[in-house]
Amino acid sequence: METAMLSVENLTKTYQTVGGFWGHSRHPVTAVHEVSFSIRPGEALGLIGESGSGKSTLARLMIGLERPTRGRVFISGTDIGTLTRRTVRALRREVQIVFQNPYTALDPLMTIGASIEEPIIHFTVSSKAERQRQVSGLLHDVGLAERFSHAYPYQLSGGERQRACIARAIALRPKFLICDEVVSSLDKSVQVQVLDLLKNLKQQYGLTYLFISHDLAVVNYLCDRVAVMRRGEIVELGGRQEVLFHPSHPYTQALMAATSYFLKDISGETRRT
Repeated sequence: METAMLSVENLTKTYQTVGGFWGHSRHPVTAVHEVSFSIRPGEALGLIGESGSGKSTLARLMIGLERPTRGRVFISGTDIGTLTRRTVRALRREVQIVFQNPYTALDPLMTIGASIEEPIIHFTVSSKAERQRQVSGLLHDVGLAERFSHAYPYQLSGGERQRACIARAIALRPKFLICDEVVSSLDKSVQVQVLDLLKNLKQQYGLTYLFISHDLAVVNYLCDRVAVMRRGEIVELGGRQEVLFHPSHPYTQALMAATSYFLKDISGETRRT
């Protein structure tokens, strides 16, 4: 039986909020509650839900940026909660995240080439010439010309910045990529280009995706399966066609109805929900 690329078991994250006039009272707020699912190698799983539903918290728990209150996360069968500092470093090579805002994800004082090269310097032993060759190849793979290596982030458009962020994320040849609202800040025409790029990279690099988005058309275009999150819980999980066009949970049905009577693919195809 094939090992899941990523699986979570009964994952829960509770925060203690401070309240009261003097700030002495504490109230628990559960952002993620008893979440369990898995993602197969080579699969793109879409995670949808309203703002504040716990999607981004779940993503941070998956890659070890936050520790769960309860539950476990497995990457390629390994419980990341048992990893030492040295083995966590190895995990960083296998799992990367691309954030929503490319404007803040890149250091404004570093050239694009230097930003892409940075993880290669920290995680590999290679010569300057070899690193430059890798940067050149990565720029090519994300559809940016060689000249962008010497440009600064402010000199790029939003779509070009996001391509640079993707190049940086795949620099170490990860197996699993979390995309957190990666096209939401881009124009529709640019969204299509970036989504096509992600599709191509999925095949070229053998990537597995967790794709977080509030845009159902984007999820419909890219993902194989869809998970619906509400108030920290996964309320529906299934194939893309099943969840988006024949939802069974009342919340998913309401979400679909509130979004649009028609679900339009990002490519322009319109389908009745």
